[in-house]
Amino acid sequence: MGREVDRFLVEQYVGDGWGGASDLAERLATPTGAWTESVRHIRSLFVPADDSCFHVVAGASAEAVRTAMEHIEIPFERIVPVVEISPKRTGRAASERRLT
Repeated sequence: MGREVDRFLVEQYVGDGWGGASDLAERLATPTGAWTESVRHIRSLFVPADDSCFHVVAGASAEAVRTAMEHIEIPFERIVPVVEISPKRTGRAASERRLT
């Protein structure tokens, strides 16, 4: 990927629960064809209460992500740009940090 890469969130409904979400995440993480040339899987999150799966991917554009998802035949609801944020490192152990 020789150009600047952005992050995108791919949202999809997973009607068959954890097994379906796990299979989809595995397919996304397995490099193949156009997927490896234009888009890279970062991580996936499954929300069991909603039967939803969210995949964070890196790509040159939302259209590149859309094309790659269609190429590997994975259905999705929407693709939106995202910005990843990380907590500042305070020197405290992760177990001591609390979300408020």
